[in-house]
Amino acid sequence: MVGDPIADMVNRIKTAGNALQDSIVVPFSKIKFEIAKVLKTEGFIKSVQVLDEDKVGVSKKLEIGILYKLQAKTSDKKIPKINEVVRVSKFSRRVYTPISALYSILGGRGIAVLSTTKGILSDKMARREKIGGEYLLKIW
Repeated sequence: MVGDPIADMVNRIKTAGNALQDSIVVPFSKIKFEIAKVLKTEGFIKSVQVLDEDKVGVSKKLEIGILYKLQAKTSDKKIPKINEVVRVSKFSRRVYTPISALYSILGGRGIAVLSTTKGILSDKMARREKIGGEYLLKIW
């Protein structure tokens, strides 16, 4: 049993990127699916899809494609798009932020993921919607 499933998912994405894997499979939940959709929209993962198993006793899974960038134009070395993940709001400490306290992560190279009344949003979308919420994590 995992204590924090959201932190587990984003750490699996980061670790799979460091191991140069093409994709990972994680257990499905609605909040993890919404976070993955935000990461895909913001360009941090390649793809996300729900794998629905028809076998008895097997639950749904999420397959997440890992996105890479080339280190230099002359090199073929792949570097994962996600370098670091920081879980801000946890079970033991919930962190809520108003719209006035939202700031860009690493000068716009990273994103913050928020749980708002309008759903799971990145900090850029939350500023556009003029809404704050629970500060889930930072990714760059």
